[in-house]
Amino acid sequence: MTQPLPELVVSIDREAAIRLRSSIRTSKTVSAWIFIALGLVGIAGTITVLISALRGPISNPVFVVFLIAPVVVAVALLAYGVHQVRLVARQGAYWRAEDLPERAFVVTADGLHVASDEPSGTQSIPWESVVGLRLLGRKLEFTVIPGALTERARTSLQYGYAMLDQDRAVIAQAVRQLSGDRVIAQ
Repeated sequence: MTQPLPELVVSIDREAAIRLRSSIRTSKTVSAWIFIALGLVGIAGTITVLISALRGPISNPVFVVFLIAPVVVAVALLAYGVHQVRLVARQGAYWRAEDLPERAFVVTADGLHVASDEPSGTQSIPWESVVGLRLLGRKLEFTVIPGALTERARTSLQYGYAMLDQDRAVIAQAVRQLSGDRVIAQ
């Protein structure tokens, strides 16, 4: 009788997740302020051109029509920047990584047990529902059949390597062995 393979618990490195999310928050905030600055400069420049055109020796009111497009673009940049600043501020708990479970997933002979928002805290996905595992540049991705996840529209689970406490080669080997060579990393 063969000994069943032990399960592999893949936890989330909370400090790494906080550092990663902090970096993303900073870049989103800087980007938003750049959009705001570009919008303000565009509006100010358009207003300056409009005033000088209407005060000039050849004040042609038709010229105003040509300034509509730059004004619309500048206002759109400003509105997008303000929206992004508000969005970053509204997602405070996300940036502090308060939503992260202790475990990302557990690989067992039965399938994957992933962290979820369900009352039990985990969702079990049998190996028959796991289509594949891809080891991408910065993340690993499990592809599942439609309907296997509680969020019906989702067909993949993605995890950044920087946030996981296990090496991707160890995860790929455990998935292959515990799935009975059903799911092989690509």
